[in-house]
Order: sequence, then structure tokens, then C-alpha cells
Amino acid sequence: MKSTTQISQFGVQFWVDINGQNEQFWEHEWSTHGTCYSTLKTSCLPSGSAKGAEAVAFFQTVVKLFKTLPTYDWLSAAGITPSTSKTYTLTTLTSALKSASGVTPALNCDGSNLNAIEWYFNLKGSVIDGTFVAIDAPSKGSCGSSGIKYPPKTGSTATTTTTSVSISMMLDMFCGC
Repeated sequence: MKSTTQISQFGVQFWVDINGQNEQFWEHEWSTHGTCYSTLKTSCLPSGSAKGAEAVAFFQTVVKLFKTLPTYDWLSAAGITPSTSKTYTLTTLTSALKSASGVTPALNCDGSNLNAIEWYFNLKGSVIDGTFVAIDAPSKGSCGSSGIKYPPKTGSTATTTTTSVSISMMLDMFCGC
């Protein structure tokens, strides 16, 4: 089991907010997505579990799934890299990601800027020890069909391999949130 320090270190490097507001972003992820799983209720955890163990279990799962989705690397391998001026079509972006992952994520934009890539899963079993099966997104997201910018990261001192795109694991589609 990963420690909260290891989870935090991973999150600070890879699972960052588009505007550098990481703490607020993680709080949103927990309150919006993590709190709805019945298998994360404290009554479902082993007796004697530490206070907050359900949040740790949620973030451990998210980190584990995140590591299976090297989205930046997949886009980069297809010649798609962050730029302040270059634009892409939705088909170019989704085709590169589907080719690498086998499924199509949803791409969301803020205006013409790509700001979130959402991956969807079906879950067989518990969030803690179940099997996650990647599936095609139920919708294409909010990006238009062309003129999509993939901007460099702003708002933090992130490395060049961290972009402004939030990679979301849309686990809530089957837990009733």
C-alpha cells in the first residue's frame, strides 16, 4: 500500500490543476467523485482502519489508473505537443489516443483550448480491489471539431512534460454521482 506521502508526491508532479490550484483540485476530485462509492464507506473498510482511509484508498486507485494512461506520452509519440499557436482537429487528437489506448476518451475545451481529457471505466467489484475496464467515453466532450489548441502548462513550475490538460478518470459514471 502506498503512503499518503508517495501519493502526494505523484499528484504534485503529474495530477495537477490547470491553474496551479492543486489542493483545491484534489478536494474537488474527492468530494465530487470519491465520496459516492459505496465500497469506500467506512463500514466497508477493514475494522480498525485509520480515519480517512477511504480517501487514501480512493487516491491510491486514481494514481494506479493514472499510471496506466500516459496521455502526454501518447500524444507526443503522435507528434502532438503543447504549443501556444498550433491547432489540431478533434479527430487527430482522439485517433492518436485511441490508437495508443484502445479506447476513445472525451476531450473538453475551454474555448478553443484543450483543458481536460476524460477516460472512462467500468468497474467489476470494489473500488479498492476491483478490476477497471477502460471503455469508450459516452460522448466526445465539449471540444469543437477543429482549431483545438493544446497549450503549455501555466500556473505552476511544472516540467515540460506536464501540460495544461487535466487527465480525469471518470469513475463516477457508474457510482451514481
